[in-house]
Amino acid sequence: MKQRDTISVRDGVGRVSDLIHNELAVVADNGLHNDYRVNYDLVNSKAYHDKFEGMTEHRAVDEGLYRRSAQMLEHRSGSPYEDIAMLDARTGEVLMENTSAAGGAEFQSGLTNDQSEELNAMGRQFEILHNHPNSTPPSRDDIKWLYKRTLATASNVACHDGTIHRMKKLKPYPNIEELISRVYSQIRKIHHNWDEEAIEYKVSIQLIEILQRQRYMRYSKR
Repeated sequence: MKQRDTISVRDGVGRVSDLIHNELAVVADNGLHNDYRVNYDLVNSKAYHDKFEGMTEHRAVDEGLYRRSAQMLEHRSGSPYEDIAMLDARTGEVLMENTSAAGGAEFQSGLTNDQSEELNAMGRQFEILHNHPNSTPPSRDDIKWLYKRTLATASNVACHDGTIHRMKKLKPYPNIEELISRVYSQIRKIHHNWDEEAIEYKVSIQLIEILQRQRYMRYSKR
């Protein structure tokens, strides 16, 4: 069996077109031990790399998502903060990113208004990628922005426990904010004694189920 090479994420993203199948990123342990610590044994393994194989229609995009997720996990291990990046849906090139955690807010990520305008002006379809320190499924905001960003083809969440959630947009949803509001209100009314975290989790799961059933989304957990 051919020995698999390893390349540190500290070497930078590089040209995605130059990546080869047997390259594994190495996520360096920063020594922080808490609930947000990355599962280094998994994310530094072949099994983690294999989660990205065949994820999209383009191998370069699979590799781009893999390497950028490794960089995010290394940057945010042990931290409640999130990074976000938009990668070209055909080449895997990083088109835009924000590593400032939405201005310092915990468990949030997003582009600035200027970045969003610049991204839209490019006119290129892209994949969304961000990390979830608490290893939860996609949030209702993740779902909202997948459909509000018309050029977004999919949204990917790299969790600190090594789980990857992927939402592939199959077609535009006519009024995603109205759907989200309706589902949130229903869940909150039915489970009025739940805390906000439990409600948010249930809302996300139900939204994904509805969008899959109506064939607006294809969801996978890897």
